[in-house]
Amino acid sequence: MNILITGVAGFVGYHLAKLLSVNHKVCGIDDLSRGKLDKDFRDLDIEFIKVNLTRPSRLDLSSFDYIFHCAAVCGTKNFYDKPYFTLCNNIISTINLITLADNFKGKIIFTSTSENYSGNKDLPIPTPEVKNLSIADIYNPRWSYAGSKIVGEQLFIHSGKKYSIARLHNIYGERMGFGHVIPMVMQRIKEQQAPFEIIGKDDTRSFTYINDAVEALWEIAKSNNTDGKIINIGRKKETSIGDLYNDIFKITKFKPKKIIYKDSPDGSTKRRLPDVSLLRELTGYECQTKLKDGLKKTWDWYKHADIR
Repeated sequence: MNILITGVAGFVGYHLAKLLSVNHKVCGIDDLSRGKLDKDFRDLDIEFIKVNLTRPSRLDLSSFDYIFHCAAVCGTKNFYDKPYFTLCNNIISTINLITLADNFKGKIIFTSTSENYSGNKDLPIPTPEVKNLSIADIYNPRWSYAGSKIVGEQLFIHSGKKYSIARLHNIYGERMGFGHVIPMVMQRIKEQQAPFEIIGKDDTRSFTYINDAVEALWEIAKSNNTDGKIINIGRKKETSIGDLYNDIFKITKFKPKKIIYKDSPDGSTKRRLPDVSLLRELTGYECQTKLKDGLKKTWDWYKHADIR
């Protein structure tokens, strides 16, 4: 198979390329605004092209069998600090990719997000894909990312292309940068932060190890059953932020001298757990990595990573 991955130097894109390049020809594109051509990336057996999808391009996509559209501005800090940039980058890059795919006859897999459910206050737990999407507060920059992904889903649905949409739920793992909760905690542990702050300890998430996530993406891509479908990817277990911290403390053998608990920021989602029965029904796949096992692998990488 001939596969294109956008945002290949980023977190999900890199791990997807690592998985697929073992048995397939992979071409990756990235503008390197966030992703890095580090040693891990240079070890991949792929073709790389530096491309900024928000600008006009003459890429010929007709030879590819699958396209994974992973390129996006993400990370909570960016949502708050650069909401306009987040919206423009994610929406324009998606429009340009679809335009470039004019002669593309294969299947596009769009990586969307569980953030899209955040504004619906009547969600069942676990949450199925059929529930309405909404933004909690259009004035809150926190939801710039979710807004861009909701538009992205609509663009693919109405594009006339063969597609699947995967809503990723709190993916974590090695090489994801430091802008997300798990690597941020690990960075603070390396710095021996005191007192140690825990924000939103009673909030819950479905923390999903990256290897499971990219394997699920590939299963979605291969299956004809998933064409035109929106599918949750996540671990079917709800974990509180407080329990997450405790697990990381045990793995890292870190004992904070003092803990300060703080409330979640305005607009933060209280509970998040996906209904993943559709993924299992359509592909036979389930995310299997236990949180403690995934956290151990993540720490083994981050304890040697440069935090500066």
